[in-house]
Amino acid sequence: MGFGRAVLGARATRVVLAVGVLWFPVWHLAAPHGDSAAKAAAPADGAPRPIVPLNSVPVPKPQNLRQFVKDESAGIKLGKALFWDMQVGSDGVTSCASCHFAAGADNRSKNQINPRVGAFDTHKPNYQLKADDFPFHKLADINDRNSTVLSDTNEVAGSAGVLPSTFNSILPGTATENVTPTGTDPIFNVGGVNVRRATGRNAPSVINAVFNFRNFWDGRAQNDFNGVDPFGMRDTNAKVAQVVNGQGGLVSLADDCALVNGISQARGPLCLTNSSLASQAVGPVPNSVEMSSDGRTIPDVGKKFTKFRDIGRKLRGLRPLARQFVSPSDSVLGGLARNKGKKTGLGVSYESMIEAAFQPRWWNSKMIVRVDPSTGPTIVPAP
Repeated sequence: MGFGRAVLGARATRVVLAVGVLWFPVWHLAAPHGDSAAKAAAPADGAPRPIVPLNSVPVPKPQNLRQFVKDESAGIKLGKALFWDMQVGSDGVTSCASCHFAAGADNRSKNQINPRVGAFDTHKPNYQLKADDFPFHKLADINDRNSTVLSDTNEVAGSAGVLPSTFNSILPGTATENVTPTGTDPIFNVGGVNVRRATGRNAPSVINAVFNFRNFWDGRAQNDFNGVDPFGMRDTNAKVAQVVNGQGGLVSLADDCALVNGISQARGPLCLTNSSLASQAVGPVPNSVEMSSDGRTIPDVGKKFTKFRDIGRKLRGLRPLARQFVSPSDSVLGGLARNKGKKTGLGVSYESMIEAAFQPRWWNSKMIVRVDPSTGPTIVPAP
């Protein structure tokens, strides 16, 4: 549970670490069946590992997972709900799945271009891509890299995100947030009217991404997860809140990891290796191009979804998937669909889903976190 804003109840901050379980549904989809996994994972000593179907390979999981998760099935449900929930975005309509809807990837074709350097040089904002726009670097002879260049551009096909705005606060009970428009965006506007910003890279597929040692195109989502951001052991200031013997405290997950030949290894009970998808999951949610108003943090998202105190008031969180219908035949969430899918959302709260999935030390507290700009976060009793 990373921290960055003034006062957060423990019930709100618990969502920060919970965002890491966005990757649990990938485990569920990729998990092998039968004994073939064990056989595929153990070739003879010195023998090359054979090429086999991925469904015969065991899904890599953190060896210390039980330190955090008490029920993987509950974690899969929580992860899938958060992944698809449109309320996670500052605008109340942008989910993680917005960029991973088609076979785990992004097949949208309008408003997808990012100029990368300065203004657009070939296309325009909100452009509708066509098949003959590709490739962006066109050669007279596609089989000869030294042939005449017919056309070229700095632009790339990215993924549409959110409109530019600055975060002010959560509006209790609503999916949209209190934000301030930032004025006309110098690049992503049509006739002075802002359009959604687009990322500088197209969203990669999440299908089988659990097998990637690192994630994101540039590999910045580290194999070890620090509970706060994508950078694992590289962020020495990343800390999460825990409750031990009734007392709250801050702890670094990365301190329990060590690099061995350039690969993170567990040296203590809290190191989460094989967790690059968890590292990836916490990147887009607070990103001001992809899903968030500028300045919003993941703990702010937690305040949307769980009960919290604000100026002496108890405020109720949003219902999971409240803006979406959930099919009763869904293999993971069907049993939680409201009124057998005839009403939007799930029939449970995010609080109860978190409590079912995680060990109590990561959520069972009545403490709050105060963040001082000079001294940093401290944990104190709730007023």
